[in-house]
Amino acid sequence: MKMDDQMNIKIPKELKENFYFTCKQNRINSSALVRRWIEQFVTKENEAFQIDTFSQETRLDLARYMKTRLESSDDHN
Repeated sequence: MKMDDQMNIKIPKELKENFYFTCKQNRINSSALVRRWIEQFVTKENEAFQIDTFSQETRLDLARYMKTRLESSDDHN
């Protein structure tokens, strides 16, 4: 993936220093770690959105089906 953009965030200086220190101690590239967190967040949220959308569509299909069943049972009475 081409790295052609940047993102700047504000965090407390102590948190930033602790983050870099911890990454260095664990031999982790801090930028790669943040990118991975962002990718995981985006993937999770997109999956949740798709599930919510599917569930809504399923509920609508079920409501239409039940309405049709009720209408047909009214016709037979």
